[in-house]
Amino acid sequence: MEKLKFKGTWWVIPGYLDSPTGPWGGYDKYGDNPVVMWKRAIDWMADNGYNYVISGVTSTSKDHVVHGWGYHYTSDFKKFPEARVFSHGFIDRNRKKLDAIFEYAASKGVAPYIAHYNMLAPVPFVKAHPKLEHNLSLGIDDSCRGAFVDSLGQLYGNVCWSEPVYHDFMVDCWEDFIKTFPAVGGIMVTPGEPSRCGCSNCWDDDHVAMKAEVLSNFIQTFTRTVDQLGKRPLVRAWFIDDPTAPLPEEAIYVIKATVFDCVDCDQLHDKVHTMLDRGLKVWLSKEIYGENIGPTVWADPDYSKKMVRLLKETNVEGIMSYHNSDCSFHGLERPVQQANLDMFTYYLNRGEDKDKDWDSYLGKSFGASSGVIMQAM
Repeated sequence: MEKLKFKGTWWVIPGYLDSPTGPWGGYDKYGDNPVVMWKRAIDWMADNGYNYVISGVTSTSKDHVVHGWGYHYTSDFKKFPEARVFSHGFIDRNRKKLDAIFEYAASKGVAPYIAHYNMLAPVPFVKAHPKLEHNLSLGIDDSCRGAFVDSLGQLYGNVCWSEPVYHDFMVDCWEDFIKTFPAVGGIMVTPGEPSRCGCSNCWDDDHVAMKAEVLSNFIQTFTRTVDQLGKRPLVRAWFIDDPTAPLPEEAIYVIKATVFDCVDCDQLHDKVHTMLDRGLKVWLSKEIYGENIGPTVWADPDYSKKMVRLLKETNVEGIMSYHNSDCSFHGLERPVQQANLDMFTYYLNRGEDKDKDWDSYLGKSFGASSGVIMQAM
């Protein structure tokens, strides 16, 4: 795939403060050391043609921060001290770990990005601003009224973007993170999920979707902030239903490759063509574990070949293998769990005409039972 400028991988879980497992090795003699394990993962990515990696900041396995919003793990919030929830010592230790991972990744040519959903914020920050807390209480169902999105009870989802103080707070979060970690390649956001604050300024009359102007304002603010600091702003764009919504050209729009990843691969998602027709830059996210297939091994190289074929027909600049581990394996500790990642990586680098004995590859995981199991798959 020579025309693709950007090839990478995105992990929902683990975050950078967790230890990733995969083809580079499991929890062996190194134990649970995220810096060591991420360095090994980055070596594997560099050796296999990836030039960027995306993950969340937080220690997801320990604190279960569902949507990856991790600024409270790394910031003292000097402009917004009411947002602090962790000690400076804890924050400093996290900074040192991320510095080591990001700097190593950059040195290997694998640009590290962070990913998070909006609109989220620490609980004490929301409680310190009565209008934010009021708008949060207007959520359309119980799951959207001050819903915690971590197991520690320190983080709210569904915060109101239309309130200026939250707008200013998020700009400060982005600026502070990039200045604290100069080796970071950029930030990827998913505005619109979860974001059901319930106020009439953000949501349509039926509370089905955020108003196009609100989403557009968020995207423009985010893009301007990140771009001005010399980093890449990535926006997951599946939620943009209005094809005329004003969108900045500086952003990269990340779109699901197909409607049901891992299930269909006959044509690219319509929104891919819509964005490309507008002259916008598009990267595809290709789910290889997760929501649409769960913890299943494909054992079907034709699927990856079709993906390569479709990419040749577009002006897409980048692609990422997407490990949606909220709905699948939380790690890839066993060889058979790693098969989808290996298969996708193989064809992405070698094209559809090169082949490999995948029956033999997968059969090694099953020993004497391999014939029966492969037939069942």
